[in-house]
Amino acid sequence: MVVVVIIGVMLSLASLSLSGDRREDLLREEARRLHALIGLARDDAIVNLHSVGFSVSENSYRFLLKKKGLWQPFAADQVFKQRSLSHGMGLNLEVEGVEVVDGVKTVKLLPAVVFWSSGEVTPFSLLLELDGKQRYRLVVNAVGEMSFDTSTI
Repeated sequence: MVVVVIIGVMLSLASLSLSGDRREDLLREEARRLHALIGLARDDAIVNLHSVGFSVSENSYRFLLKKKGLWQPFAADQVFKQRSLSHGMGLNLEVEGVEVVDGVKTVKLLPAVVFWSSGEVTPFSLLLELDGKQRYRLVVNAVGEMSFDTSTI
């Protein structure tokens, strides 16, 4: 009976360990997705000669397209659709050194970050974290150059 209990405890610890690794894998995957989407948004703005916006909330992010002077979500676009983060993940956006609490600045649809057709970008830093321990930081300067790093706290 004691052996069965010990085996049960070991199996439950192993499954907890695997689920923790899985969450870190999801965070890493989301960080890579964000890195790629931001690069793609910058390239899309340049190639298609329009402005692309980016905004975040605490647990989601979205891209916007400027058409006829108005910001709007990309219509039926699976690449630039709004995305929600998994449980325990959070986003923190700093634009030109100032934290953006909510990506929508007013009642109107306005992005916190803009990728212009000239290749210029609103400088920003985006922190993606999991339970405050595992972090990925993406920093984009005014000419669209990106740096990407990880850190564990």
